[in-house]
Amino acid sequence: MLPLLSQAPEPNLFRHNVACTAERDGFLYSLNASTLSKQWESMGPLLQKAVASFHLLPPTEKYVPPYQDPWRFW
Repeated sequence: MLPLLSQAPEPNLFRHNVACTAERDGFLYSLNASTLSKQWESMGPLLQKAVASFHLLPPTEKYVPPYQDPWRFW
């Protein structure tokens, strides 16, 4: 059995994070992305592009607001 907790291989392991939030009908929708510092140079621009592209599409007749069905994620 593997231990539930493990230590990072380096004591100075840092992460870079980028995030974006959109609001509709009083509900917040967010996209968060992160990568290790040593991968930031290659992954950072891709993550920033993904986060910058995040937006909510106009609701259709199939849209179910979260207050009507809070466990529906599609």
